[in-house]
Amino acid sequence: MAYETWAKEDVKLWGNVDLEKINKILNKVKLMRGAEETCKILKERGYLLAIISTGINLLLKRIKKKLNIDYLFCNEIYERNGKLSVKINVSLDKNTKDKVLKELIKSIRIKKENIVVVGDSEDDYPMMKLAGFSILFNPQKDNDSISAKRFAVVESKDLKDILQYFEK
Repeated sequence: MAYETWAKEDVKLWGNVDLEKINKILNKVKLMRGAEETCKILKERGYLLAIISTGINLLLKRIKKKLNIDYLFCNEIYERNGKLSVKINVSLDKNTKDKVLKELIKSIRIKKENIVVVGDSEDDYPMMKLAGFSILFNPQKDNDSISAKRFAVVESKDLKDILQYFEK
């Protein structure tokens, strides 16, 4: 099943739920260990930060704000009259993440050698190829083929562990 079809069917299962109820659930989602410290340090060092995710805006907008992320690209679930709509704009899937990164690179005019991609799965590989340096962070167990692509691999559940690869 195509990702877009799956996402639309999944959102339909949620039904016409009060947005307040969804937000209460999403507010319980904890950030990855070390995320706040890592983003703060990278921002202090002058890095621009972007999230390119197949996740949904309801959660990722909160994360963007909390972590002071510069750019967010994700799928968007709509609301209507305080309720979750069953409509979703699926603009990102595993086959479009690299296209989004290419557009971002073009719009902010950044050189490849100044791009670092941090990903966790085979789905991130096309983006990782566009970067000057890539880190496979806390990879899923079925990612042996991507690990062999000569990216840095950080097997940790603490995002601070990627900082070793960034200039001080």
